[in-house]
Amino acid sequence: MKYKFKLQKVLDIKEKMEESKKAEINSINIDIQNLNRELENLIRVREYKKYELTQTMQEGIPISLLRFEENLVTSIDIKICKVKEAIFLLEERLKEKMKEYSQLAKEKKALEKLKERDLQKFKEYEKKEEDKFIDQIVTFKTIASN
Repeated sequence: MKYKFKLQKVLDIKEKMEESKKAEINSINIDIQNLNRELENLIRVREYKKYELTQTMQEGIPISLLRFEENLVTSIDIKICKVKEAIFLLEERLKEKMKEYSQLAKEKKALEKLKERDLQKFKEYEKKEEDKFIDQIVTFKTIASN
């Protein structure tokens, strides 16, 4: 007799869902890393532009150029805020996906334990059936030899 776990299809689905969540989490982590690099670059550019602005102010520049440079720094600050907000939103989404993954992992583990117990019961049943069969053979040989 061959063992078959009744909930194997459910377990297979949970495994696929778990793999899917892992892929989503990995994708979000990559997006966060990319945005963090972009943020670092923007901060570096902003600092350079501020330094450049102070240097040009010391040299004396027309007010229109000064306003242009200040507007450039302000637009970089706005971009920085947007990137920080995007990172925050992705981190919140990551937390949510991690919770979902954790829940799926618990459900999968419970099914795996259930499968282990079911397999153990099946093995015990098989052992009992085998013992019964051996007892019948021994009984038959005993009766036949008398």
